[in-house]
Amino acid sequence: MPSSTATEFPLTQAPKRIPGRPHINTVRRWSTVGCGGVVLKTWRYGNTIVTTDAAIADFRNACTAQKQSSAAPTAAPTDAQARAERRLDEMGVKADSVSKLVTPKKRL
Repeated sequence: MPSSTATEFPLTQAPKRIPGRPHINTVRRWSTVGCGGVVLKTWRYGNTIVTTDAAIADFRNACTAQKQSSAAPTAAPTDAQARAERRLDEMGVKADSVSKLVTPKKRL
């Protein structure tokens, strides 16, 4: 349940309160499936789904924090990559020739 000081409003009004005015289906997806593992907090009263400005702010902050924590991918090669590079070296294949082999050709 939302706190007694929070003003609830129908989920259909949420896009008007979010910058960029996302489509209502996007907001519904945020409340069910979520975005990056973060779900928008909602409550159901009969057939009406409601949320609060605080729930939207919490969702925004959690999405931002999740995105920033996953923004720095690790660049360390995996064991499979290291084995593949060793095999290519044993075969005498140069790294430049491999990149030329996998580069797609431009269509005219």
